[in-house]
Amino acid sequence: MNKRWIIFGIIFTMLFSTIYFTAAETPSQVGDAYKCLRDTITEKTCSKLTTEEQVFSLLADSKCKKELVDSSKDNLCWPKILCKTKTTSQAIIALNDEGTNTKDSVAWLLGKKIIPSELTWYLQIDSSGPSTCQITYDSQTHNTDIGEDKKIKSNAGTCLSISSDGYWFKIKPTCLETEFSISCNERFSTSLIYQEKSSSTIYVSENLNSASAEGTTIEKVNSYCFQPGDENICDYEATLWASLALKTSSQSVEPYLPYLVAMLDENEKYLPESFLYKLTKNSGYYGDLVAKQLSGYWEVSGDKFYDTAVALYSMQGGDTTEKKDSISWLLDVQDKNGCWKGISETAFLLHAVWQEGSLIINDSSKVEDLETCSDLKGDICTYSEECSREVVASKDGKCCLGKCNVPSSGSGTV
Repeated sequence: MNKRWIIFGIIFTMLFSTIYFTAAETPSQVGDAYKCLRDTITEKTCSKLTTEEQVFSLLADSKCKKELVDSSKDNLCWPKILCKTKTTSQAIIALNDEGTNTKDSVAWLLGKKIIPSELTWYLQIDSSGPSTCQITYDSQTHNTDIGEDKKIKSNAGTCLSISSDGYWFKIKPTCLETEFSISCNERFSTSLIYQEKSSSTIYVSENLNSASAEGTTIEKVNSYCFQPGDENICDYEATLWASLALKTSSQSVEPYLPYLVAMLDENEKYLPESFLYKLTKNSGYYGDLVAKQLSGYWEVSGDKFYDTAVALYSMQGGDTTEKKDSISWLLDVQDKNGCWKGISETAFLLHAVWQEGSLIINDSSKVEDLETCSDLKGDICTYSEECSREVVASKDGKCCLGKCNVPSSGSGTV
């Protein structure tokens, strides 16, 4: 045989062996992680875990469901003493993942939304030429003229005053839930604009409404944040988790995006880009998120394992270089028992990266022999999709035996 082919065969065999070993190594280490998590939970018992530990244990391994439910206040909110929005939101996400009815908890959560005082809102009217417009609200109609230079000539009642540059109407804070009906004698369009009060950055809503001359458009600010608990203030981290909880409950998240977007730079310690990418699938947020990756991990709050779990949480179902780098790092720094720091971090990482179903690990740390989703004649649904039928475990992950459908997000005006 030609020596060149013998050498090639040896190299190919070595490469194949290396690839096989690397691929085989991951299930073993993931099995160690599940075993470590289960051993730790068994040692402490679910009833002695914090609510957060119960939440992530339920997400990662379907453990502690009864104890999580028992730790609620009247099956509505968590923890039982002094309910918090963030904790309740995390519990809703975990229980939704188990198929538990969380309707009452979602109603409690929606009762915690308030109008953010941090944002200033404007109404913009753009016409094809000089025009006279009528703006109706609170059963009263106000006339205003728009000049050739696009500037507004007069205020429109107590809710709408001319902005400092003269091009928009500034909406009075007490009028943010008011519905404005606009009609002009020339073809025109209307939209809502907002900014964080201490910033010069202007954000334009995606909803642009147009009408012909004498036609009508309707504008209403629909912007909220969430309280941390009973305090009447916005809490950014609570709003991030609450928005995710509502998304998993097939509720619209549009009303919370303006606050989350405008306040992003002031809250980088929560890795908001990961949440926003998970909520919107906007690739810009993904780019900003991976730009913050260090040598395989993320660290913005001081806890690199929790932060890495948050980042990877938005990458579920994906197979990117950044995710692979992070997995390699995690396997390199895994402790001798198989865990990463505490119960919350280990469970959160397992759920974010190795969802139960993608690798079913039994108590002996063996990977069960599963069929591929294709063999089961199913599909792997993305995070934003819901399965119309039963979901079963496969080698590829959670396999939908029906159709993957995008749920209706409801209507909302930004």
